[in-house]
Amino acid sequence: MNAEDVLLPGGEPIGTPSQGGDERIRDLPGGAAAAADMFDQLARGGAPYSGDYPGTAVEFPNGGFVGIRNADTDHPTIDVNIPEIRRVSKLHFRIGVPLAQDLLEKRLKGWLYEAAHDVIGLWNLYGAARYDWGANRPEEVKALVLGFVRELLANGVQAINPGDLRPWPDQQPDSVIGRISREWDELGREPNVPDIVWFKKN
Repeated sequence: MNAEDVLLPGGEPIGTPSQGGDERIRDLPGGAAAAADMFDQLARGGAPYSGDYPGTAVEFPNGGFVGIRNADTDHPTIDVNIPEIRRVSKLHFRIGVPLAQDLLEKRLKGWLYEAAHDVIGLWNLYGAARYDWGANRPEEVKALVLGFVRELLANGVQAINPGDLRPWPDQQPDSVIGRISREWDELGREPNVPDIVWFKKN
């Protein structure tokens, strides 16, 4: 996976815009572990930078630069200056980044439309957590997905079986989310198309 695939999954910048309003500065969940994993991916092919920088960095033959600061804290930062990728300049990693309300509203509108005309699967929500919100750690992805599920249920969407399309007998949000969480743990991997649950709005 190259830097463009990492920073622009699906052609769009990873994570959510920073609260300061600069679209090129992105917020992501996961803290130190997620930042370290991201830096390892972005630093591939680079040479260690020996100049003055308050962290660990690499530079590339094309003049590109990637560095990580505050790597041992809950709020690391990755600085990015890659000539071919001008839409991302910095990544802030937090523990428990809240759902960006504008992005959530946009995605929720699309999911509700899809659930009314077809179905939404857990794999759809997983993809949003990974690539729209930039979650990397399994526990962060799962927490985001279960948050999406709660929003769907609050908007009249039902949990149904992927096989026979029958509604789950208990549609109470806590019950549905608890069941998904247990079955996800038993699954032991990221959910695929036929796994665990689909969602339908009648």
